[in-house]
Amino acid sequence: QELRNGSPSVPGFRGATRVDVMRAMTPRMVLDNCGVKLNAPAASDLRFVFDIHFTDHNVHFNVTVANGVLHYGNRGLGTAATQINTTVEAMVKVSTHVSTIEAETETGDLSITGDTARFGEFIALLDQFDL
Repeated sequence: QELRNGSPSVPGFRGATRVDVMRAMTPRMVLDNCGVKLNAPAASDLRFVFDIHFTDHNVHFNVTVANGVLHYGNRGLGTAATQINTTVEAMVKVSTHVSTIEAETETGDLSITGDTARFGEFIALLDQFDL
């Protein structure tokens, strides 16, 4: 049915399904997804550096956006001015615009030390599209 007529257009259905699928992603997959969704032309003159700790997997990454490209790895950990502690689910919700940074901070699933506005700018650069 979906192959012939496309996905059903039930309000909220696709977004909720996407979050459910993305919730099962590893932290590296979440960061890869952010790299794919990054609007490179808009980010080409900007530079962001964050240290992200995925608390539910106990893994740390240094994330850099420069020249419109997102890079991440373990090199340079602890050198970023902005430290982010999050769960995979909270990062997925924020990066897909299903939730906000403020809402996830209130639940305790996301905490930011340093420049919160800079992280908000980064999230705003992530394009949203149907899968």
